[in-house]
Amino acid sequence: VTVREALVRDAPTNVDYRRALMVSLGNLGDVLAARPFENLGDVAGATTAFERATALARTTAAEDPVDRRARFDLVNALLRLGGLLADGDTPGTGLAALFEADAVNAVLMSEEPDSHRYAFLQMVLDRRLGRALAAVGRAGDAVTRFERVRSAAPRLLTGPSAIGARSQRVQATVDLARLRAAARDPQAGALAGDAAADLDSAPPSPPLLAAT
Repeated sequence: VTVREALVRDAPTNVDYRRALMVSLGNLGDVLAARPFENLGDVAGATTAFERATALARTTAAEDPVDRRARFDLVNALLRLGGLLADGDTPGTGLAALFEADAVNAVLMSEEPDSHRYAFLQMVLDRRLGRALAAVGRAGDAVTRFERVRSAAPRLLTGPSAIGARSQRVQATVDLARLRAAARDPQAGALAGDAAADLDSAPPSPPLLAAT
């Protein structure tokens, strides 16, 4: 991070240097607090790193509004920041960043509807938003998001995002089953069965194991 900060200071208009610093800040945030089971528990440090990465991404996206990579980077930065905040003691604080990411990615998907990359990112966003909405008591909105994840999965299960898409579907199905069970909805059992079947039919992989 320090080396890349120096490069950006020396050449502040160099987009590649700026992007490299943004990636380093994202990786730093992951190690500090965001990576599941493999982090140092420094939420404040991770938040600062993600906020800085988001600011860099926002600057680059604003400089060239037609640059899809820049907007994709912004969505990812906002997702990381919003996801970290939503996992904390006040999950509602992550919603603004997550909804902004959702809006930017919706435009990317409209511009390139066949993109698996944008579609998979939307699955992650919908699942993250579902969890945050459920945590603040907006169960109905959370159900909508989890159902969107489940609906989006089949198209991606035969492409380059297949493992990730299955993982997102399993996690969204489990989260949806929890909400249904809390509401004493008999669908909860069927949803739990769907998640178990998804795990049984898939080859072992770190994302799927983490989903359980």
